[in-house]
Amino acid sequence: MSNGPHVAVIGCGIFGAMVALRLASSGFQVTIYERRDEILGGASYNNQNRLHLGFHYPRDRATALQCKAGFVAFTDAFPEAIRTGFPNVYCIAWEGSYTDPQAYLDFCDGCDLHYQRITPQELPIEVSGVALSLLTDEAVYDCGILRRLISAQIQRSDATPKLDQVVVELRRTFAGLRVFCESGESADFDAVVNCSYADIGRLTVQLGYTVPARRYEYTVIPIIDWLPHPFGMTVMDGPFFTVLPFGKTSQHLLYHVTHSVVAESTQGLMNPSWLVNDAPSVAADDLDRIFTQMRADAEGFVPSIREATMVGYLHGPRMVLKDAEDTDARPSIVQWHDDRYVTVVSGKIDHSILVADSLARRMATQFGVGAGRMVP
Repeated sequence: MSNGPHVAVIGCGIFGAMVALRLASSGFQVTIYERRDEILGGASYNNQNRLHLGFHYPRDRATALQCKAGFVAFTDAFPEAIRTGFPNVYCIAWEGSYTDPQAYLDFCDGCDLHYQRITPQELPIEVSGVALSLLTDEAVYDCGILRRLISAQIQRSDATPKLDQVVVELRRTFAGLRVFCESGESADFDAVVNCSYADIGRLTVQLGYTVPARRYEYTVIPIIDWLPHPFGMTVMDGPFFTVLPFGKTSQHLLYHVTHSVVAESTQGLMNPSWLVNDAPSVAADDLDRIFTQMRADAEGFVPSIREATMVGYLHGPRMVLKDAEDTDARPSIVQWHDDRYVTVVSGKIDHSILVADSLARRMATQFGVGAGRMVP
């Protein structure tokens, strides 16, 4: 067990887990607080499970390049959890796209993204309504496998996970910060890294910092029975859809830019009820309506999806930048509010290792601790 500075990491999604592991391997004493009874149970699970190479962000080159840089590090770290080798195509719609085909090709070439230009007829299923189709090497991850791998890493590390622990208050002390939990437990730390994603603002304002308004969305992503083989397709660039394999299962996930968002608000703090696993309530009739709308829109591009059936769904809150509609920017941002309190505004999953490395290097320098290596 390390006797280095004691750091609390709040939130054990993929970003919190990677930060905790990197700090522990660098010589810090690390305690991880997670409100759920398992790790990676929030936004790390309730999303499209896509590992981005940058193709999704033609209107924000910075996000695209951050994705590209993180992809290799993430896939190298967790090969067992990654699904590759399936057709995964990005398409530009004939009508309604914010990015025209030539501009999209220029973007891909400018970011040195590797693709194969193909015709819809070369795809394994019927596709229509698209002006450009690019076959890519993007992948998906299986969150269940990823959870198992990261849990094993945490067990082998000097990090101490505390599950079912809701942090309700942060208070400054002479030497650092005190963490108070809903259970009544409290502890003192030299520093706190807040990786609680959409709940970051609640604790930050307690320390006297201004929290910018952000757009909070509650999303629903149907799990569908569809094709007998894995296939991925994303129609760009606007109010369209994505369908991807659901990890390493035989099912797919269907996401729609418009219909998947069932509630939204722009404010400093997220509605706290959204952290409850079944809130906001989505009635069965509403789920059927949402799925019917998604399927009808997707059917114009992929006729066979009319045969798809919904067998479940993912749901939960997400946080994006305010007024980012023009660029669709999804960066990961590490903010050092002071020498003792850091927040991580997490963007795409595959940014997580590079973000953790950068944060740990700075904290190691700040506290005079020797930087170590990630636990293999």
